[in-house]
Amino acid sequence: MLQLSEWCKEIFKNEAFAERIANTLNFVLKHLVGPEMVRVQIKDPESVSFKQIKLLVELCTIYTNL
Repeated sequence: MLQLSEWCKEIFKNEAFAERIANTLNFVLKHLVGPEMVRVQIKDPESVSFKQIKLLVELCTIYTNL
């Protein structure tokens, strides 16, 4: 999605698509840094290549691009 938000901003002008993307991004952001954060517990994030900070930076970049 990050590359799509950089290359093809026209696709996000579709109101229904943009709303779905915004809802998805808000959901993920809420679970990364909001009150739902305590529910996201990965015992060994390295084993599943989960990089919370990198994901957060990419989400912020997507918001900026949109």
